[in-house]
Amino acid sequence: MNSPHIVLDTVKPAENGAPELIVLRLYESMRTATQCTLSIDMPITGVEEADMRERETRALDVREGKVSLEFRPFEVKTLLVRCAPRPRADAGEREEPRKGGRK
Repeated sequence: MNSPHIVLDTVKPAENGAPELIVLRLYESMRTATQCTLSIDMPITGVEEADMRERETRALDVREGKVSLEFRPFEVKTLLVRCAPRPRADAGEREEPRKGGRK
């Protein structure tokens, strides 16, 4: 986040249980209209703005992991970040056991 006025308050899984969604809740804290850029350093397939009940309201433009946002004074925004699926191991490959785990 490139603005000191914007606070990232919440990072959590989506209430609908969708494993690919992460909910971010941000707010403007200094009573001023603010533009900022949110940088996401993980593979994603999209970002949607949502209401407080996590219902999608509009898709946001994502370029190279960056999302431009505009906030009104004290505005709260809820974003749904769609994570890219993890690559699966080939069926022929064995997964290495974790050290210190149960047998």
